[in-house]
Amino acid sequence: IRFAPAGTATHKPMGVIHRDTTQAELAGETGDLMNYTLPANSLDENGKAIRITGYGTKTGANGFADIRFTFTDPLNTHRLTAAQTVWRIQCLLIRTGASAQDWVIYDIGNRDDTGLPLAPGHVSTSNYSYGLTTDAVLKFDCTTINASDTITQEEMIIELLN
Repeated sequence: IRFAPAGTATHKPMGVIHRDTTQAELAGETGDLMNYTLPANSLDENGKAIRITGYGTKTGANGFADIRFTFTDPLNTHRLTAAQTVWRIQCLLIRTGASAQDWVIYDIGNRDDTGLPLAPGHVSTSNYSYGLTTDAVLKFDCTTINASDTITQEEMIIELLN
């Protein structure tokens, strides 16, 4: 994404490019929570990055739930224990080549039903190969949940970092 008001100068916008605050809820069922289609060529230079943040709650303590982050293909699944009631997943995706990206995902189970803080679930890092000349779907979904529990996503934020 480039903006040149006059001459040859360019400006690289940074900041929030998408924010969804419409609550998405799945009661005892799996499926999509929130998603966003990143336009083709949004990461058009090496070193450009986006940060994707999603968070929400889980009600019911009858079993674990799996929340997955997808960048066109699934990258990571975060398991919430039966007692965890708040979740947050943050992904940093950095372009390292025309069809190569490095990613880091922080999975954080914020607290359990007693209100005690929990340590981060885990940090995942890897590289990924996706041609960035086509649109890419960024998505949070729930792949496993107990029939009597509910998973909710409160917000999804996409930020262009550089």
